[in-house]
Amino acid sequence: MNETYLDKSKTFFEFSHKRMIGENHMQHNSDPNYWDYLLCDIKNSPENWSGKKALDFGCGCGRNIKNLLDLSSWEQVDGCDISKKNADYSKKWINSQYPDKKIKTWENSGENLQPCEENYYDFIMSHIVFQHIPSYSIRFSILEDIFRCLKKGGLVSLHFQDLDI
Repeated sequence: MNETYLDKSKTFFEFSHKRMIGENHMQHNSDPNYWDYLLCDIKNSPENWSGKKALDFGCGCGRNIKNLLDLSSWEQVDGCDISKKNADYSKKWINSQYPDKKIKTWENSGENLQPCEENYYDFIMSHIVFQHIPSYSIRFSILEDIFRCLKKGGLVSLHFQDLDI
């Protein structure tokens, strides 16, 4: 069941890539909760993150990677996405703006962060990604893998989109 769901998700986000390039979810940059909750630790104390490593899970076309690079002097900011087109585009887009920064992006399976190393990142974020994953077991698998990849004492910042119900 998960394999079918993951295949359909991968196909959907590959198909949506051109639309995502155009918008790159920039409308979310105007949300104060994005800056005041999700990224507040980096925004308020950028010196604490200088020389450290960050990962954006569900990086899309790279908006969050760019915002992290704008906020602090990271050693490395990476991104992974279920869409290979998005992961490849985000690296190209970020490299055009930050050619001297160490950036790695990759396509993940949709159920983990592989091939991410254990205890590697100081900060892992995900912005409005988990609401696209209706399977509890897949969400749980991703959360377990986020903590596998996080260094001891690191910070995870997750945001589910606020939906009117």
